[in-house]
Amino acid sequence: MNEISSLSRRDFLKIFGVIGISTFLPSNLSVLPENEETQYGRIIPLNVKTHITPSKNSEVINIYYRDQIVLITDITISSEGSVYNKIWYGINNDGYIHSENIQPVSRSYNPIITNIPDTGGIAEVTVPYVDTYRGPGTTFKSSYRLYYESTHWVVACVKDEYNRDWYKIYDDYWRNYFYAPATHLRIIPPGELSELSPEISSHDKKIDVFLDNQIVIAYEKDIPIYMARVSTSPKSTNGFTRTPKGVYNIYYKRPNRHMVNSEHDPSGFDLPGVPWVSYFTKGGIALHGAYWHNQFGLPRSHGCINLTPKAAKFLYRWSHPIVPFQKREIVNEIGTIVNIM
Repeated sequence: MNEISSLSRRDFLKIFGVIGISTFLPSNLSVLPENEETQYGRIIPLNVKTHITPSKNSEVINIYYRDQIVLITDITISSEGSVYNKIWYGINNDGYIHSENIQPVSRSYNPIITNIPDTGGIAEVTVPYVDTYRGPGTTFKSSYRLYYESTHWVVACVKDEYNRDWYKIYDDYWRNYFYAPATHLRIIPPGELSELSPEISSHDKKIDVFLDNQIVIAYEKDIPIYMARVSTSPKSTNGFTRTPKGVYNIYYKRPNRHMVNSEHDPSGFDLPGVPWVSYFTKGGIALHGAYWHNQFGLPRSHGCINLTPKAAKFLYRWSHPIVPFQKREIVNEIGTIVNIM
């Protein structure tokens, strides 16, 4: 077997901060007991093959398809592959898939908040995915599929014809609304978005992004206090990167953004609910969470700095300007320094 070490599920959960994660299984997959030792994932690409060992050169066992939910039965570090990410997941006791192809997910149903403030509030998806509709109910035309840890601006809670609760979600790109089952999103409380390290002056907070190493480091008074892997843009054919080097300031922040770049661009995208967005260039380059890949440490963005949603949320709460609770955005020209090098 091409591996140098194997992690227990408990070790994996400790490393990736997902203790207590629960299940969301398709009907044709047997359900195992839910406990802290279980971990599930969502297949990201259109299709992906499982291999008998954690090696792309080994025998193919099966094929899984986008948005299938799988049980992660083993976590292994392979001796092959990119230095950025050598982690493979054993899934369903049915072979191995490289971790770049799987989004670790949970399933958590939430209490329904009916008294949404007039200004609305931010919510996160707490299931692997949820389908939305143009009205409150499945009889309406379908809209976007929302993915785990994406964030959305909820403006109301309404009933359908069967007295079920749906959240009315504002789409900031199309400037219209779609509806999702209320139990599938968690309204985030004020304390969870309060500033981190408020005792540290905004002048004493700084972010460095290292393109060669694909990491971000946050500093307080020049002391590193947080580090995470990122995905910036790869080098273009002329040798320049689309993630611009230089010194910038975060000037515009919002807890979510519908990002679209699909017209006349074969590599375009249409991504509702991009979480925890901190812009630092007027051209739209930002630090933000990414739920559509698990390749952090490998360049692959369109110019922005992709982070896991949890890492993006940390930087969003920690950096300046601070977005007031129940505000969709804030603009301030003198936010935290971002040094891209």
